[in-house]
Amino acid sequence: MIDEQLRKVIEGITNTYGDEFFVAITGHLHDIISADYTFVARLDLDSYQASTIALIAKGQRAENFSYSLLNTPCANVADNSVCFYPRQVCNVFPDDQLLIDMKIEAYIGTPLLNAAGAVIGLIVGLYEKEVPDGAQTKMLFQLLSGRIAAELQRHDYEQRLLLLNNALEEKVSARTAELERTLSDLQQTQHKLIESKKMASLGVLVSGIAHEINTPLGIAITAVSSISEDLRTLGKAISQRQLTIEQLRLFQQSTTELTELMERNLLRAGELVENFKKSSADQYSDEFGVVRLKAYYLLVVSTLKSFLKSNNVKVEIDADDALTFATFPGVHAQILTNLIMNSIQHAFGQTPEPLIKIRVRMDANGLDFLYVDNGCGVADMIKPQIFEPFVTTNRSGGATGLGLFTVFNLVTQKLKGQLELNADTGFSLRIQMPKLAQSSICRADG
Repeated sequence: MIDEQLRKVIEGITNTYGDEFFVAITGHLHDIISADYTFVARLDLDSYQASTIALIAKGQRAENFSYSLLNTPCANVADNSVCFYPRQVCNVFPDDQLLIDMKIEAYIGTPLLNAAGAVIGLIVGLYEKEVPDGAQTKMLFQLLSGRIAAELQRHDYEQRLLLLNNALEEKVSARTAELERTLSDLQQTQHKLIESKKMASLGVLVSGIAHEINTPLGIAITAVSSISEDLRTLGKAISQRQLTIEQLRLFQQSTTELTELMERNLLRAGELVENFKKSSADQYSDEFGVVRLKAYYLLVVSTLKSFLKSNNVKVEIDADDALTFATFPGVHAQILTNLIMNSIQHAFGQTPEPLIKIRVRMDANGLDFLYVDNGCGVADMIKPQIFEPFVTTNRSGGATGLGLFTVFNLVTQKLKGQLELNADTGFSLRIQMPKLAQSSICRADG
């Protein structure tokens, strides 16, 4: 008899899954066990509640509902017990008002277990009359509980996968939009800088920053592509009903790792853009202010990282971390950028370990800035004209001869300082900058 009943149920649920499966199997069970109410419910042990996912009442599909497990026979089922009360179940559970209101006399329930053996749901049959023998019903419930539990897990994993996919898409979209806004800001800043003659040297930095940003962006794009491919594979497995828990576990692990990798690299790209925006904005600005020099110099150097790395150039900054100076920060950024780019373009052709050292000290006269590289130095024939415009030994390589001329003008006109070229080997430039008071400054543009 049980074999025939089981065969009917299995035939009735063939080619069904998800909500359709739960309604179909609950309906077939309801007919076979002749219950007044039959339902499959999902458990939430954190809130100690059950929520029906398929309910048949008096032979008709009914609206799902949630209820507390407290003081109900379902609480025992949630503890992984097969429960059967053939009569007077309301007397055993006098605080279960739902059973009382429904005038239930008999109760039978079986837990649904996941692969780890934890209870995730239950199958319940309710009767308004006593049931002397529930052996066949219990056996039928137990035989089908594994199939129902598997479908419940598959359904839950599918929903989680959908939520994960949606969350991932939202995160990628948000990060992409943020990056697009940042890049748009960068493009606007770049346009303004190039339009100004005094900031024309910054144009070359944009390509370096773009090159530097390409690495974290490339990693992020590769991660997104990998996740998309995994999603397609998973979707195919779901549509073919061949999805396994191991596949889902591996997908979750892979997606978590790739999402973290993507987030780190997008944040890195954002930091690079922000550093460039800060440096370039300062160079465009004539604002006077107090700046922590070492930290600011490190920020400027970070915007040149692409050029330094591609030429294997190391930069060392020797300065007190707490050293502050009232000055025009943007002018310092322009000076440092021009000096470093000048060394990269002219100094290190035959140098095995290119090195730039920057030393900054405060004394009674103001700021003492020393810039030294270990390159080939300055040719004797051009030393007297080193700070004049268009003086260069590398015009064929694209040099304009304006780098040190720009530095000279910025130091002498804007910072009221002095320059001294003082090395026979390599390139060594000492700049002395007096302390400036904002009220006494005569701006070069004025």
